[in-house]
Amino acid sequence: MFKKVITAIAIVASLSASTAIALPVEHLLEKEIRKVERERDIEDIPLGPTLRVGSKGERVLLLSKFLKHHYRYTKITDIYTEDLASIVRQFQVDAGIQSDGIVGEQTLAAINWDKEDKLAALRFSLEKWNERDLGDKAVVVNIPAFELVAVENGREVLRSKTIVGRPKHRTPEMISPAYSIKYNPDWNVPAGIHKRYVKKVEAGEMEYFTSQNIQIIRNEETGEIEKFWQPPSRRNALGLMKIEMKNPHSIYMHDTNERFYFNRSNRARSSGCIRVEKYQELGAWLGEWDVNTIQKRINSGKTHWTGFDEVNVHVVYLTAWPDASGKIQYHRDVYRKQK
Repeated sequence: MFKKVITAIAIVASLSASTAIALPVEHLLEKEIRKVERERDIEDIPLGPTLRVGSKGERVLLLSKFLKHHYRYTKITDIYTEDLASIVRQFQVDAGIQSDGIVGEQTLAAINWDKEDKLAALRFSLEKWNERDLGDKAVVVNIPAFELVAVENGREVLRSKTIVGRPKHRTPEMISPAYSIKYNPDWNVPAGIHKRYVKKVEAGEMEYFTSQNIQIIRNEETGEIEKFWQPPSRRNALGLMKIEMKNPHSIYMHDTNERFYFNRSNRARSSGCIRVEKYQELGAWLGEWDVNTIQKRINSGKTHWTGFDEVNVHVVYLTAWPDASGKIQYHRDVYRKQK
């Protein structure tokens, strides 16, 4: 069987988008397990050249059989037609990958994601969730999905893309209360990055620090570097807002000055903290304010804090995860935790 890491192939579950009851993860995973157990395996498409309009042969025939099984209106054919390409594009949309109608490495990996793989991800995720109690109000950050969901009184109220720790700097699984917002934050470079920055200084790469507006603070007597510090600005690594959390890992949620990463499919790019695309909406919900209030506090230009009643942030690791419409999507095992 051809296996590759996948970014998300969606399998239709029972809930519609209008149902909007909130993150019934356990129910959806159990229902999907029963559904997948009834599925028959489809023959994998072997490795080979990229398939596109005009391609011919046995691999195109297998592709059309796969799509007919999932979409039913596909014709069995060994010629890659425009009609077949349009169905491939629909599959790519459902799978959460670039919709270009071309079957390259990523699309082929999603197609060859078979029954055994699905069940492994579903059972792993169900065990991880383990009847989790979110209480009246909670945030769930799912690392492999690069996604955050806010839940209140059993209903999903907000869903946002996130950026999480790269494999060498993993975001830890934990339950950590969020309790305060820092507006226009400065950034004291943490220990792990500090070591890398010292090497840059030693290598004479001073232009980097100028370009990033990072100040090097040295001991007045010894001249040794004590810390690297970045003052508040739109160029700050924490962006315009930081959400403080209580945990021994110094992990928190924040905006970012590299928002273009939210458009990438692989968002395991941070040094461990959680960057949030909809940071203002999340902050407003946590503190029970409106977004305009958040924006006014940012617009003040001042670094200051406002507290709110603690809300638990559940940082989880589920490779099978429901999207906003209730469909189960399968996600790349970015930290290789699934056995």
